[in-house]
Amino acid sequence: SIDGPYIYDRTTAQLIVKNLADREALPPRQVDYRASARFAHISLGDVVTLTDPDLSFTGQACIVAGRAWDIDSWIFTLLIDSIPDRDDHAF
Repeated sequence: SIDGPYIYDRTTAQLIVKNLADREALPPRQVDYRASARFAHISLGDVVTLTDPDLSFTGQACIVAGRAWDIDSWIFTLLIDSIPDRDDHAF
């Protein structure tokens, strides 16, 4: 459930419900990647796209959930933002 102002427009109500369903549809999945120092501009909360043939991702939207420096490179923890209607891969 969600609390909010009255919504009288059916289209707006459907968009709100779809947005909530998209966000809650699948449990979040995280993956760690090592990246060179040149990616220092990436911050927590940034949305990035991920292409990884091993995971069948091409332009997969991800949120940067963690970032740590490890001797000579960055370790990024990416939260995979999966929406079944948008993404065509299966976990």
